[in-house]
Amino acid sequence: MTEQHQIPTRHCPEDRHPGDPPPHVFRPRRWSRGRLMLALIAGLLAASLGVAAPPATAGIDLGADFVNVGLVDVECVEGQPLPCPPGAGVGAANTIHVRQSLVDGEWVYDTVVGTSDDPDDVWMQVSWEGDCNFGYSLIEGRVISGDYDDHGWWNTYMIEIGSLQHVVDGLPDANHHTTQFAMHHPVDEVLHASGFDFADPVGHLLQLAEAKVQDRIDAGMTEAEARAVTEVEQIAGPWHGLVACRGDVFGSEYFEADPTSLSLDVVFEGVEPEPGVVEPHDTGGLQVAPAIGQAVLVVQPAADDPCLVHASGTFVANQPMTVEYRVVNHLGQKSQLHSVEIGHTLVAHVLHEIAVPEVEDTAVDEQLGVELPVDGPLDAKAEIDSGLVSDVLHLEVVSPHAFTSNHEGYSVPPCSPTADPDGGSEREVVISGVRTGR
Repeated sequence: MTEQHQIPTRHCPEDRHPGDPPPHVFRPRRWSRGRLMLALIAGLLAASLGVAAPPATAGIDLGADFVNVGLVDVECVEGQPLPCPPGAGVGAANTIHVRQSLVDGEWVYDTVVGTSDDPDDVWMQVSWEGDCNFGYSLIEGRVISGDYDDHGWWNTYMIEIGSLQHVVDGLPDANHHTTQFAMHHPVDEVLHASGFDFADPVGHLLQLAEAKVQDRIDAGMTEAEARAVTEVEQIAGPWHGLVACRGDVFGSEYFEADPTSLSLDVVFEGVEPEPGVVEPHDTGGLQVAPAIGQAVLVVQPAADDPCLVHASGTFVANQPMTVEYRVVNHLGQKSQLHSVEIGHTLVAHVLHEIAVPEVEDTAVDEQLGVELPVDGPLDAKAEIDSGLVSDVLHLEVVSPHAFTSNHEGYSVPPCSPTADPDGGSEREVVISGVRTGR
């Protein structure tokens, strides 16, 4: 049965200011006359009992031998053949991601996340090995941030307030143990432990990400190219492993703290801007210009008027804007310029009515290229073939940039004038219209 020891802490000095590096951990005096005398008495008693005791010159770390700490590269992704380790996060362990977002139409680095289940935490997969000398058993194991290299009586060990630490669970009643475990700490605290600005470590990392973009621009890239690059960089911070051991005979307790450096991967994620002309912005972000992503045209006979054809269009954009466009026929003839406002839904619909020309029944097969008025000033020409009026239309976007919709065709019968009781004429359909698309 093992026992956990509560490590005491000491407060920061009163003259410590934000931004100052963490003060050194308190290092206890390794010897005092009283402790030296206790060690000599313990040696004499052990000798009288036939237990071999190390000489007093071995120091007061005689119970704890060594401790090793490192990081293990491991992933936890859906569908992987091997099970994830206990306590694992999502993705790659020992990794911090720096991401870009669209802020007021600009791409900027604004998010830092870890790979724990809680993205505000960093998942670190740690290996720990602790060893006690002969005649001693493990009572405590820890991984703690900060550079600390010392040994001594267990009750003299002190940890700096604010240090990150993880207690090793499941220590056996033995003098040696090796294990792996997941530990999770807040992103900002891990960055601080790795040397980033004390007051705002996340902001410090985001500034570094923007500086990398500027370096690429200075080297000749456009801002769009610079922000599309994904880069991985390692950061390292001082940590130390701790092992505490208790004597099997007299119960004396000692600790050993050995320093190490733990390295994390920082992934500066690139992003591909949306289509459109991009321009540098004074704030250092990437401004995404208004852009049309889709323009779809559907042409079909009007349900309420057999002598009209409806041409309905849909525009999809990346942000609110004004779209200017024309209707164009198969001969390349264009209508007047139209405009439509796209709001916060980023989708707009338009509808245009096209009048089917009136043609004498006896002249249907002979008239080719009949003038067809399309939405006002457009002098489009429809083809008369086999008694049907046919044409192919598309939408041509002029602003905010050039863009062309699909081409959509139609075939409908011409309208024949008939006698009106009031002395005029009315239009009637010869046969039903047929919609075609291409």
